[in-house]
Amino acid sequence: MVVIGKIVKSNSHVEYVCQVYNPGERAEVPTPADYAFGRFVRVLSAQAGQPDLIGVIYNTILMNPEFGTLGPRLSSAPELEIFSPDYLSEKATLVGILVVGSMPSAEGPAFQGIPPFSAPVDALVMPLTREELRRFHEGEAGPRLAYIPHLRSQAHPLIPHLLLNILDQVIELFPEHKEQITVLREGLAWQTYVQPMS
Repeated sequence: MVVIGKIVKSNSHVEYVCQVYNPGERAEVPTPADYAFGRFVRVLSAQAGQPDLIGVIYNTILMNPEFGTLGPRLSSAPELEIFSPDYLSEKATLVGILVVGSMPSAEGPAFQGIPPFSAPVDALVMPLTREELRRFHEGEAGPRLAYIPHLRSQAHPLIPHLLLNILDQVIELFPEHKEQITVLREGLAWQTYVQPMS
């Protein structure tokens, strides 16, 4: 399974920033689909026996230190490789992750909510497989969405769109519960698109 990147900072106990690996940093380079908006990810635990954090990507930030430096240059980009071989390109893609629970690597019950532990710096981030995503959402009588109130409490303008994206994924994972989830989705869509205009 591809590794998207590593945790480089946190903004809170449940909000992390992952730096996406660039070409040359790992054998398998993540594709944009691996770190797309609404993608569920696993933040690997550093402690044996501790479950991995489960999060969802809600934002993308592009870092380009060269932007805004429009003055004359002494060397072009290709010349820098020759004259300054130790020069590091500091361009980076960062993704924001909101933690929505935890889940053991092997079989075991998933937890939805705010985990008591945090991710360490440099923790690896991997996309969840379809099977893992279904396991994270499986409840006794249908899909569990206990983290929705937690996400709705986050003050970010993309959260309503993130929730609609998540509900679309859950409908696809649990087609037998499509009718119930669609009712929830339609209510949320009305609050997102119609209510702000009234």
